[in-house]
Amino acid sequence: MLYVDVILPFPLENLYTYILPENLSAKIGVRVLVPFGARRVYAGIVAEVRNDAPNADFSYKEVIDVLDAEPILLPNQLKLWQWIAKYYCCSLGDVFKMAMPSEFRLESETVLKRTEDCSLDSVKLSSNEQKIMDVFADGKVHELSSLQKELGVKNAFVSVRKLIDKNILSLHEEVVETYRPLQETYVSFLSIPQKKLTEKQQKIVHFFQENQITELPKAKLKNELDISDAVISTAVKNGIVELVKKEKSRIAEKKFESQREFTLSDAQQTAFDEIEKQFLEKNIVLLHGVTSSGKTEIYIRLIQNLISQGKQVLYLVPEIALTTQLTSRLQEVFGNDLGIYHSGFSNNQRVEIWKRMLGDNPYKIMLGTRSAIFLPFKNIALTVIDEEQETSYKQQEMLPRYHARTVAVMLGKINGSKILLGTATPSVESEYNVKTGKYGKVLLNERYGNVSLPEIIVADVKELRRKKQMKSPIFSPILIEKMQEALNKKEQIILFQNHRGYASVVECADCGYVPHCRVCDVSLTSHQYSKVLVCHYCGRNYTLPKVCPKCGKSNFTDKGFGTERVEEEVQNLFPSARVARLDFDTTRKKHSYEEIISSFENGETDILVGTQMVSKGLDFDNVSVVGVINADSMLNLPDFRANEQAFQMLMQVSGRAGRRNCKGTVVVQTSQAEHPIIKQVLTADFSQMLNSQLLERYNFHYPPYFRLVSLSLRHRDKDVLHRASLSLYDLLRKSFAPEFILGPEIPPVSRVKLMYTERFLIKMDIRQKSEDMKTKIKFAIEQMLSQKEYQYVQTLYDVDPM
Repeated sequence: MLYVDVILPFPLENLYTYILPENLSAKIGVRVLVPFGARRVYAGIVAEVRNDAPNADFSYKEVIDVLDAEPILLPNQLKLWQWIAKYYCCSLGDVFKMAMPSEFRLESETVLKRTEDCSLDSVKLSSNEQKIMDVFADGKVHELSSLQKELGVKNAFVSVRKLIDKNILSLHEEVVETYRPLQETYVSFLSIPQKKLTEKQQKIVHFFQENQITELPKAKLKNELDISDAVISTAVKNGIVELVKKEKSRIAEKKFESQREFTLSDAQQTAFDEIEKQFLEKNIVLLHGVTSSGKTEIYIRLIQNLISQGKQVLYLVPEIALTTQLTSRLQEVFGNDLGIYHSGFSNNQRVEIWKRMLGDNPYKIMLGTRSAIFLPFKNIALTVIDEEQETSYKQQEMLPRYHARTVAVMLGKINGSKILLGTATPSVESEYNVKTGKYGKVLLNERYGNVSLPEIIVADVKELRRKKQMKSPIFSPILIEKMQEALNKKEQIILFQNHRGYASVVECADCGYVPHCRVCDVSLTSHQYSKVLVCHYCGRNYTLPKVCPKCGKSNFTDKGFGTERVEEEVQNLFPSARVARLDFDTTRKKHSYEEIISSFENGETDILVGTQMVSKGLDFDNVSVVGVINADSMLNLPDFRANEQAFQMLMQVSGRAGRRNCKGTVVVQTSQAEHPIIKQVLTADFSQMLNSQLLERYNFHYPPYFRLVSLSLRHRDKDVLHRASLSLYDLLRKSFAPEFILGPEIPPVSRVKLMYTERFLIKMDIRQKSEDMKTKIKFAIEQMLSQKEYQYVQTLYDVDPM
């Protein structure tokens, strides 16, 4: 008898073992349908096939069915999943849910069915019961979850239960495959009949004969001949053609006539040669190239060399917006060998990409955001991580809270492939790994075409306000002047404000009341475009109160400003300018990224206002002015990485200016003109920033000298939560010195979705085994949760928090 250990899509500590019936066969990596709980059925992944049961005394359930003939999870992928689960303190089920398209994760739906041979003649039914049975008059099954909505009656489930008790309805579990291949109808030419044909029937015959083809999509044939469905139906009856259903890819492909040729500059060629040389000794190389130095062309040349040898390459970018610009550039070189993968695709599209990667003709180069790291690569040789310093590579919302750069390093180790990190502003951690000899490094200090670095002007808005020289509440006189000059020259402008919405806070001018979210301890952000107040933590929308609930007056004012307010002020100052906004709110719809960026790239937009999306690697030929509206918002964050990230962000957004034929101008507005980071940005002094950060982190026990684990405890009762936090602190003290445990502390936003939060930050010396330390943390949490009062306290791990 064979047994299989199965990964289920739940946060379960262990794998679950099932008997594999004799009539079924399964390999590691295939999906199997298995029962779980009293009646539910789920699709899990086989992690191991074994000859013996782990526990001979236990009664194991049987596998219901095997869903795949061949594995959809490759052996090296499974190894990566296992490493992620261990390193990021989560379950394999968490990794399963994160890594695979949701269409692969099947689960049963509870359905109701009318019992066969039941008669309603002698049964007395209530009005609600009769309404329910009217629904089942069609003889079909109906989902329990949607029945109440269908009926529109109260307490439908009570009536359903009574009908089940009367043996009129019965419950069943039904698994439905949610992925459906897209099909297209083709018209296939058969023969010319002997009988006389009408003019339109003759048109069909002549079309196939003249074009020497045997089939064509039905929609295309109708368009080419301007004929109706009825004409084609008649041709089918006459035996001229037949209709054939064919599977169609949801991923659009184009025909590419020729590949773009390019020549590397001397500086690029030197960097390229040095990268290849360093790859002989190092598995990971950092390419530190200034903005607009042409790093992308170097990536392309490396990729060309590898795919000519039959290898595959993964090309990671931090934002979907970057895939938009890069796609056209890479397709000019690689054509349909290029695949794209990110969360903007539908679930069905992601399934098709996954299946193609497993097939005989996989994509040779895959461009994507962090989720592309989980795709099945059969022959990967290189992972390029562009803008490697970006925090967007860190998953924040759900478990596992992985960092794509860290996972890529392990992916390379498992597959024996190389890693190239590219950036104009390397992370402190990557530079430290260069200093310690773990990574190689290549410098590229020359902009492509010898374009000059932009002039950076600091506008001290604090001093300007003191002197009453701020004509606009948002823009300094120098920024307005530079914007006007650019518009006069038909040049473009990018304005960076790292806060979306209209106003940060809406406040009653009479009593100071600020509207807060009802389920989160956070003030609401005003969104003028949609005329609502929004909680940026739980997403709830609220209408702006007409009168203040505290004082009864109606004198609300806006405090602070977001991208919407900046956009409005730009339109007031430059009414003839064409203005667009690039932020989370304007990019919710499908293809909205592409439309906004293409419009700006084609010169249809003069001024682009945006959040950090506009700072990351985008290349626009005609941008001459970049304005940083409020640099202070990045400098004043309570985070040990605040200075590093502020430097990176300011340097990156500055790099959008003057990228081709002119020296650009960057205006940085700040109230802290003497801040060390502002001075380092002015002189582009990366080394000084790096050295000061390394010294500070060494003294205060932060990465790269220490590893961090953030622990969040959550509960609806604030007092229970605090007692649990104190209990956990006492347990952690048994394994960690007090100076390495920060907390418990109440975060700035202490309640989200009715759940209160307290946090710990635990520091671990890199010279110690991190797995041993994590085991001790886990043991302390288990001891805390074993106390009855704290059994419902939620705990969340974040390894290497950003």
